Amino acid sequence: MPEVVRQAVAAAQAGELDRADDLLSDALRQCPDHPELLAELAGLRFRQGRMAEAEVLVTRLVEVDPGAEYGWELLGTLRYLRDDPMGALQAWTRSGSPLIRSVEIPVRGPAGPRDDGLEPRTLGVAGLEPGQPLRPEVLIRGTRRLEALPAASRARVGYVMLPGGEAQVDGALVLMPRFPFSRLKLAEHGARLLTGSVDLAFGDLMGHLERWELSGVREGTLRRGTLALAHPAPADAGVWRWTVEHRVGRYGTPLHGDERAGEVRRIERSRAGWGHTHWLTARLRGTVRSGVEVRRARGTYVAGGVGAAALPLGAWGSMRLDAEGWTRVARSEGEDPAPTESRRFGRLEVEAAVHPAGVGGAGSLPRILARVGFISVSRGTPADLSPRMGKEGNTRVLMRAVSDLDADGVVQPRFPGRSWIHGSVEVGRRVARVGPVEIGVAAFSDGVRVLARGDAGGPGTERRSAIHLGTGVRARLPGVNGRLRLDWAIDPSDGTSALSAAWVPGTFPVP
Repeated sequence: MPEVVRQAVAAAQAGELDRADDLLSDALRQCPDHPELLAELAGLRFRQGRMAEAEVLVTRLVEVDPGAEYGWELLGTLRYLRDDPMGALQAWTRSGSPLIRSVEIPVRGPAGPRDDGLEPRTLGVAGLEPGQPLRPEVLIRGTRRLEALPAASRARVGYVMLPGGEAQVDGALVLMPRFPFSRLKLAEHGARLLTGSVDLAFGDLMGHLERWELSGVREGTLRRGTLALAHPAPADAGVWRWTVEHRVGRYGTPLHGDERAGEVRRIERSRAGWGHTHWLTARLRGTVRSGVEVRRARGTYVAGGVGAAALPLGAWGSMRLDAEGWTRVARSEGEDPAPTESRRFGRLEVEAAVHPAGVGGAGSLPRILARVGFISVSRGTPADLSPRMGKEGNTRVLMRAVSDLDADGVVQPRFPGRSWIHGSVEVGRRVARVGPVEIGVAAFSDGVRVLARGDAGGPGTERRSAIHLGTGVRARLPGVNGRLRLDWAIDPSDGTSALSAAWVPGTFPVP
């Protein structure tokens, strides 16, 4: 076999590419997995400009011989030439990653380029430095860290290969508008107001890439107001977020046996908190937070929590874990005894979601969004920290055939308990565009099951599980962070049905 390879190489060097092709092709038919033949014929196909055939051959080569550095180098080159830079890096990493020669990521504001010393600071956040090996994880981590900057609207990080096996990293960081009163933002505010909420965000007012937020919700008897400031953490280590929040609402206790409706409690609390979030790797984001919370007629509590989110490199799904605990450090004067509430309590949430990226135009394949989660609260946890379940836009668990608010706006738990498993699946597609508005339709299913009963205990009339089915319409304005959903859902077990409307934050396209 080496003799055939020598003859083919000699023919190729003499410019007799067709003869070299015949020699190698005949030999490969006899030995289809011979690494040297695969390598030589892939290189010949590359010289002939037959890139697709060269990639098939070199892909087979690295399958047969994973240690073939030449194969990985050629595979990376072929992917780069067909505009697959991430795939190219994945291949080049197997044979020695290119080194970063320079980094150029300009900062742009809504009105154009910014030249106020921000660029070196943002590069520090991204963690991209000359001389560093360039790997897929490095690019994705840099992008996610830049996107996480409080004043960022969007970010892009890419690269261009240079002679000598080095790369120039380039891209752009686009900042959000300083004031949220553009025409598109006003449309978003109007949609939010229709669903009982407001969310105003001001970016980079002081020139430190910070973000100021003022938000509020009014829903039934529930009221919430929040003022928050997020800014880059010291040493380019993620983001710090400071919040001041006030919440008030009325909550009912569940029915049990033949008893009448339980007591309605008014819960009011104020909180000042701090949190630190950072992309530790390209796939893992960590969070720690703490706070002081004052509960009227209950006392003062200190709170602390940790969280983690894991995303694959392709961002087609996510996993999230969040845990928080509270401890009372001072009692209120004239405290109202609440035997079911504990001095210490906590909450745990775990959720996994699948949300494939990309959606085509009208007539494209459906988009699927799916999630499943687990929520648990300890004994004695106040009612306002238990997950809300219903059709409202501020519920933690969607069950769109019912509302957890009664006619008086009191939160009445539909599935009382201390731990639950829940999930939702939605299939949708974009069907039309009306002016700038994208319109989509969706079919969905929501489900929940109570795993552990609540503190009241005893046999109850509450259901332990349910599945709701429904359909809806989605609407989104380009450039607006979120979409409006209009849904109709039914509970097949008892025929209960409901209409609902909500504003869903996020940048996902209309499904």
